[in-house]
Amino acid sequence: MSASETDQAISERSVRGLGDDRRRGRIEQPARPALLGDFPGFPEHARQASVLVVAIDPVAPAGLAGAVVFVVAPALNSWFRHWLSDEDPARRRAEARLAAVLGRLQRTVLHVEGRVGDADPVQAIADALTTFRADEIVISAESERSTEQVDDLVARARERFALPISWADGSRSIAA
Repeated sequence: MSASETDQAISERSVRGLGDDRRRGRIEQPARPALLGDFPGFPEHARQASVLVVAIDPVAPAGLAGAVVFVVAPALNSWFRHWLSDEDPARRRAEARLAAVLGRLQRTVLHVEGRVGDADPVQAIADALTTFRADEIVISAESERSTEQVDDLVARARERFALPISWADGSRSIAA
């Protein structure tokens, strides 16, 4: 095949598109793009852990060094303010909580991003999981917070998501 015939064949494939296989053989696409860690025997390409941190309080969980982290700060609100649709103060508090957690995690993790989430922490987790593929979920709450509240959140999240879920109070991580 001469150079001009090769150019013509490439040009025809570009014009027809990848799914059009009328004149030439079908061009196969990989089923999914390769992820880091998909190359056995190459430890330098090892896939880092992806952790979704739910920042209930401005506490950065320990033990996430080398992980890729996404932080979601739910805009927690009282039922009365929620009923009044007054969520601006809750969003401002969530933004401050998010900034505090991101600032602390930037020093230790490989990559960190975040956003303010829904007022319901379980819905905030669901929204975050649509754009971030997590290997585990860590709920970050201060130890002064009622363990009943945290246990309830962990139980609700465990019912809905098939991921390992734990909660951390900054100094320790407790498998829930």
